[in-house]
Amino acid sequence: MIYSSILYLILLIVFGVFCLLKKKTNINFKIIFYVLEGILFTSMFVKCFMHDSFIYVINDGELYGVYSNNTDIKESFIRWVMMFSQIIFLNLAINNNKFNKILSAYICLPLVFISSLFFDNSLSYFLNYEHVLAFRFPNVLTIIILYLEMLSSLLIPITLLFYNKDELKIEQKHDYAVLVKLGIFSLLTCIPFLFYPSLFGQSEIQIKFMNTTHIMWIVSIALIYCLFYFCFQNEDISIRESILTVLILYLFFHFNSCFKVGLTLWRLPFQLCNLASYLFVIIMVCKKQSLFNFLFVANPVGALIAIITLSETGPIFKYWIIHYLIEHLWVFIIPLLFISFKIFKIPNIKQLTKSYFIWFSIYYFSMLFLNVFINGVLVPNFGSTIINSVNYFYLLDCPVKDVLPFYKDLMIGHIKIFNVDLYIVYLLFIYVVFTALCYLLYFIQVLFFKLAIYLKNQSAKILFHKQH
Repeated sequence: MIYSSILYLILLIVFGVFCLLKKKTNINFKIIFYVLEGILFTSMFVKCFMHDSFIYVINDGELYGVYSNNTDIKESFIRWVMMFSQIIFLNLAINNNKFNKILSAYICLPLVFISSLFFDNSLSYFLNYEHVLAFRFPNVLTIIILYLEMLSSLLIPITLLFYNKDELKIEQKHDYAVLVKLGIFSLLTCIPFLFYPSLFGQSEIQIKFMNTTHIMWIVSIALIYCLFYFCFQNEDISIRESILTVLILYLFFHFNSCFKVGLTLWRLPFQLCNLASYLFVIIMVCKKQSLFNFLFVANPVGALIAIITLSETGPIFKYWIIHYLIEHLWVFIIPLLFISFKIFKIPNIKQLTKSYFIWFSIYYFSMLFLNVFINGVLVPNFGSTIINSVNYFYLLDCPVKDVLPFYKDLMIGHIKIFNVDLYIVYLLFIYVVFTALCYLLYFIQVLFFKLAIYLKNQSAKILFHKQH
């Protein structure tokens, strides 16, 4: 309990300073609030790259040759409620509405405080240096980062209670329903993917191409989208943005959790679906329509290809499989919810074409350059476990070439740059086919949303006639 005791001592000192500042100065506590938000986000992000032996807590399974048959139910649930609470806190920086404030102060603060009671146990997983895969920081630095994360998680809601208590009120009955709905959906969304293997093992349920589990997963994606749409479509814009921000922040930290098993160039967020976890954060904060126009078609197409082809197969709760399933689920759904929740408008064909060819060309040729530079220059001269071969956007080789009978016919127009083999016809094929799929999906999405609006208007008319 020594680390927990030090944590509470620091918390009391900081809280005392807050009291003095409130009493004797006119300091703007919004500045303190945003500083705390920055500390929380940074510490959570850095923690994604730190060694964490909790990855080996598997209820009957193995990871990179290390077999495990143990559980830590307490730690599993602590990580769940901490992820939920911290994402709600970060949501405040973007959507500072009363519902997020109430959740933070009256739900998340008690959860974080209870979690802090077991801080020593949580810390032990970061100080256990057996089978290290991620970055091993010095003990002092590791402890400081985790202290900053926990302290900011406690101080953000305390600051709200201390300086914004008058705003933490519910005035209408409908607000209770909104609060419960926002809380439940956020809580269920924020389950860390390590929660599943830590409690249920890697599971005997197998997911393979078009088996029952695969089909059920595809159906569940459609059902999850519908559930979010029908539950939040009629809520205020701030509520719709709040729940969407929860999904985006969760996806961001979910993707970056892949670095818990080590940082390599191949794992950097340059594949289109990985990059989405960063770009969604940018467009949620900046509201940049032209970038969204590209993501509106490119990410669902990329995610759909991954969802259908299913490059990761095996026990459903195995590390990379559950990570893969959750990531592509949200990469597919989030762009649709941007439109469904009326945060962005559906671009017309002229707007789409302008945005698409600018952003896609930037992405495509950037990945082509990185593939050549990394494989042809960095790897031969500085190759290591971190600097390894890459195949961003699969421009060098196709992962599903076995199911393409014409694949060999594409491997013509050969050129070699820095000893990297490039095939002009294959490169053109990727550009043209991906573009065609994006435009095809665009027209399908336009028809889908037009049909949804028509059915909504028709049901409203029927309801109106029944009432009159």
